Amino acid sequence: MERQIMPTGDSQKTMAAASIAFKTKGSVRLRMQHIPFSSTVLNKDKPLYTFAKTYRESGYNDVWLYKATQETTNLADAREFYSALSGTPWALSWDSNAPAVQVLLYGITNEQAYRSDIVNLFKSWELGNDLHYTPQGLAWQNRWEALRYTGQSSASFLYYPCGTDGGRDKYRTWAE
Repeated sequence: MERQIMPTGDSQKTMAAASIAFKTKGSVRLRMQHIPFSSTVLNKDKPLYTFAKTYRESGYNDVWLYKATQETTNLADAREFYSALSGTPWALSWDSNAPAVQVLLYGITNEQAYRSDIVNLFKSWELGNDLHYTPQGLAWQNRWEALRYTGQSSASFLYYPCGTDGGRDKYRTWAE
């Protein structure tokens, strides 16, 4: 699938995340002051979502708008787009937000299919899987902007809500 109009999708998901932050972070007094602004941001976000949906990219914007609005159509759009992806992505990157979509969808739905995809991605970062390691233990997969991929994958590992099977501790330790 060809990637199109990423700046629109990036702006859209950032606005959805900002709406959540303004509505839920800070003291009660501060949140009450920011609720109207949160609503304004969300209202400006919806036309961007329509545009980004027309010119598809990663499903990442769908997940963030669902988190902001709890509208099931946004979750359905994210699931639909995600189901069209094939294979395990090798990293979270400018070209693929699929790992972030996996983590967020699993956190929302707790469905094992997303968890399996996340675990497969994480396993690809384990020692012996076509990785390079510095003498101090820093993993990297690609010489071009190596720390970008390692850092973004580490962020996914830190956010991963995997439950009580010990996986979260294992991946958190790796990321740290």
